[in-house]
Amino acid sequence: MCKYYSTITIASALSITTQAAKKKAKREDWTARPRKGKGGGNEYAFDTLPQDVQTAILKAEATELEKQNLPVTIQAETPEAVVPDWSYDLGMARYRLVLEWRDYVSKNKGKMKKSEMLIAFINAFNTGLLLPKEGEILGQVSDKSLYR
Repeated sequence: MCKYYSTITIASALSITTQAAKKKAKREDWTARPRKGKGGGNEYAFDTLPQDVQTAILKAEATELEKQNLPVTIQAETPEAVVPDWSYDLGMARYRLVLEWRDYVSKNKGKMKKSEMLIAFINAFNTGLLLPKEGEILGQVSDKSLYR
């Protein structure tokens, strides 16, 4: 708990606008001091505030503390998204294909043009010389399959 509260803090505790809080402070002649820092404004001593304002500030601080101490809320049980086996296998085959392509490019960099590497890699894959299990799952692939 602070000893001094800004107009904004008091306004949010009372659920009113800052302008209304300033008018209320002026009308009820609350004791204030200039606020330090950029923007200026006033700070009001907690002890000199009216009882209803003190109560509102204490309630606001208590609810803020309750929010901080609450355990993580558990959402209602929703069925987890289960990926079908065929979809998982397809995704892993594509991943393996792209992984092998990147490895092939890094090993043959400077030896061949990239377009030649692409043709050789695609032909080796489509004929079953390279990654036969993935070839069964994916079937025939094109150069666009490697860049999706």
